[in-house]
Amino acid sequence: MKIAAAPALLAAILWTLSAGCGDPNAFDEGVAKVAAEAEAFQLDSEQVSVRDNQLACGANEDLWDQPATNGEHFTSHLEQKGRSLNFTDDVTSGELGFSAPYTQVRGKFPLQLDRVVSTRDGEDKDTKIVQAKVGIKVAHHCFDTPLALMGVRKGKYADDLPVTLQYERDGNGWHLQEITTRDPLRVEPGATSFGSASDLASALRRAEAAHGEHEKRIGQRDANWPDWYAAYLVAEQSGKELPQ
Repeated sequence: MKIAAAPALLAAILWTLSAGCGDPNAFDEGVAKVAAEAEAFQLDSEQVSVRDNQLACGANEDLWDQPATNGEHFTSHLEQKGRSLNFTDDVTSGELGFSAPYTQVRGKFPLQLDRVVSTRDGEDKDTKIVQAKVGIKVAHHCFDTPLALMGVRKGKYADDLPVTLQYERDGNGWHLQEITTRDPLRVEPGATSFGSASDLASALRRAEAAHGEHEKRIGQRDANWPDWYAAYLVAEQSGKELPQ
């Protein structure tokens, strides 16, 4: 009897069989991809690129407004339908230095690891640091392809930079532990600075969204919000843990 199998299914079977014959503690690009895509992952105020057709579709579906110019770039104001998909900021398009529109997300998203740039050991034998191009999947027909997570260099997001993923190993194998737009082991020293007023405004919008979640957690208005904002901006640029 002959059994027919689709090429993708056959490849998955062969990969599983070969993985089972190897060292269960081994770590490579295949392990990184499987672990990253195993389940939806929590993201906190991360910036993503949006394709032009996705921007247009989102406007037609009332996820955000049609783009309106403010003199320097275009802004599409976020609507409630967009917020229900875990978008947390307006969509900016046509900004100098960015090849695509971008916005911000917060919540759990399925991931797609597209390309590994580098892999290295972490602080111990049970930790791996991977730099890779990663996309998030949004459950809406406007987003037929994943939205690329954007990396950060010197406090400025860029759509051509990879993000950093930290994997940890336990008794059940390798698991994705953390995603950061900064490289935690290669922090560039120096004072907190911004290349333009637009960069600072974008950082303040990210801080505002994160601070809103902070006030929800503490259940009251935070009178010390200037200190919280300042701590967020410094931590984001230096690669340290963001305030909660």
